[in-house]
Amino acid sequence: VNDGARSGEVAKKVGISPSTASHHLTRLTREGIVSKREGGFFVINEPERVANLVIVHRPGEDDIVDSFESLWEELSGNSK
Repeated sequence: VNDGARSGEVAKKVGISPSTASHHLTRLTREGIVSKREGGFFVINEPERVANLVIVHRPGEDDIVDSFESLWEELSGNSK
């Protein structure tokens, strides 16, 4: 179940500043990839688009993408 995460949780998990996470989540919201729900929780609307980004990503080359992949798996209930 995708209960979502607050921007601070995303920032911590991905290893970026809260302001950077907020900026990127705002952009993802504008594109319709995520939505902001009551209580400030962001949820993934388009898991296929996220999955495609993860598929083309080469693990180990970008720590931020690796961290996001892990977070996405946790939020979508697909933890390894």
